[in-house]
Amino acid sequence: MSLPEVSFEAARSLVATACLALDEEDFCSFLACCSDDFHYTIRVHSPELRRDMTWLEHDLAGMQGLLEGVRDHLRRQGRLLRHLGASVLVEASAQHTVLDTSVLVLHTDLEGVTRVWAAGRYRDAVAAGADGARLLNRRVQLHTRDLGTGSHVPI
Repeated sequence: MSLPEVSFEAARSLVATACLALDEEDFCSFLACCSDDFHYTIRVHSPELRRDMTWLEHDLAGMQGLLEGVRDHLRRQGRLLRHLGASVLVEASAQHTVLDTSVLVLHTDLEGVTRVWAAGRYRDAVAAGADGARLLNRRVQLHTRDLGTGSHVPI
């Protein structure tokens, strides 16, 4: 029995749901959006090195370990809010749907001051699973190269 293709709308909805879970630091709900084969990468281009740098790379077990310990790390005080821009359908096949989505991450400090913390793009591959659409792969390609300290929460 083959699984149905994931529509653009279903993939976009899953990307938004995953972001809302991260905004609320509901890491269990974020992980529930991920497939068993999930792979997460943060990359940024270095003009000085003239190549991309990988800042973080984990499979699902690595993400679970990171998120289990995130509350024990020294962290930036305040809240993060991910703002998704337009999504473009990159690929649609029977195996997965790939979206490219611009993202801004806003940080609101304890005094209520909000600033742009990071800007970049998500390249998300979404696959159908037995219980619905799941993130198969998320590559974060950052434009921002200075996140400061206390940034252990996924972007």
